[in-house]
Amino acid sequence: MSAGVWTVIAVLIVANALYVAAEFGAVGARRSRIHRMSDDGNWLAKRLLPFLETPAGLDRYVGVSQIGITLSSLILGAYAQATLSGPLTTVINSWFDLTATTARSAAIVTVLVTLTAVQLILGELVPKAIALQFPTQTALATVLPMRWSLFVFRPFIALLNGAAIMLLRAVGSSEQAHRHLHSPEEIDLLIAESRDGGFLEPEEQQRLRRALHLGRRRVRDLMVSLDRLTMVPLDASWEDVERAVTASPYSRLPVYSGSRDHVVGMLRVKDRSGWTGC
Repeated sequence: MSAGVWTVIAVLIVANALYVAAEFGAVGARRSRIHRMSDDGNWLAKRLLPFLETPAGLDRYVGVSQIGITLSSLILGAYAQATLSGPLTTVINSWFDLTATTARSAAIVTVLVTLTAVQLILGELVPKAIALQFPTQTALATVLPMRWSLFVFRPFIALLNGAAIMLLRAVGSSEQAHRHLHSPEEIDLLIAESRDGGFLEPEEQQRLRRALHLGRRRVRDLMVSLDRLTMVPLDASWEDVERAVTASPYSRLPVYSGSRDHVVGMLRVKDRSGWTGC
């Protein structure tokens, strides 16, 4: 087997890795960050931004990635079977006493299993992990070959998207464009990762997390009972008012008349001129 055969196989695996990285990078990249980089003059960001600004543009981008992954995988399998199975059959025949059919079958299975493992690791898992860890950098690094692929695969995209839309309509469903959507749990994880990365202070992370889960709480969980409030009776002496103000961290204290549920005004701590009626 010549070096050219291994070169073609390596190129096909690299192509598969590129399309995998491009897909996960584009889906994972933040549009706001790409937009800011484009405004700052980054020419790669300017070329990537049109595909992230609309769901249809991202759909085309992801569609090209999927076509590239499929084609590179199919071509790799067919080429490897055509070039590697024959020489490997000869090697197996020299090692084992097998019939020609059995030796060729063993060679085909060996090529299939080996290439599948290599492509899964180098062409799928590694680029996926890199793209998930560095989505913006990966999306920018792959945008130029993706733009060339968009031009080459344009007819296939139109044909496949049209067929997919017709099939979805036939079963009573509607097509859904790719969007940067996140569940509350994912947003919570992003907030925690931003804190761990130094982009958020712990106090800011806690405030955002509480705001995220605010809708799950009941009103009674957010209310403070009257017996826990610092309140001032309407007939309190000036000394009692000063003691209440000094002991309270709040700038406004409710004023009640008779019972605590009969609030008649608010005492503004910073305004010594008096009371504000309700």
